[in-house]
Amino acid sequence: MNDLPIWLNTQAIANDELLMRYFTQLEAWLNFQGMSANWYSDELAMIHHKFKLIGLSEFEHLKQDVIQINGHKSEQLSDNQWTSLNLSLKNSKQDNLLFQAIYQLKNHQVELIIAFTPAIKTLCQNKTFSTNVFNTALFEFAKRTRELSLQ
Repeated sequence: MNDLPIWLNTQAIANDELLMRYFTQLEAWLNFQGMSANWYSDELAMIHHKFKLIGLSEFEHLKQDVIQINGHKSEQLSDNQWTSLNLSLKNSKQDNLLFQAIYQLKNHQVELIIAFTPAIKTLCQNKTFSTNVFNTALFEFAKRTRELSLQ
């Protein structure tokens, strides 16, 4: 496990040096944004985010397992609910799916599992870091789930 409050698990792209550099920079940027927003001043209220990238076929299998678990009415599973998330970019012509993910909030921790698609790969390789909407989307997710966790 990583000691950073926001951590990216990038094993799915470990063989791609360019993408690894990009996601290392993204992890540092997300943690810096959280620090700048004073998220880490109270250690008892600190929310840890784990973002994990997995291949699309692995994601589809996991998503099916989650649907089966969430459909089960067991008290033991009530704290372990996963939520599906589809994030689209809106433009004048159509909505373009940016990414599919599932996430859960549990005990001051948020886990987001993202399907790493060719579209995300292209976006991360072809956009400059400062203008990449994927970065902003992950930060907004962290910000909103942090607010939900603190309620």
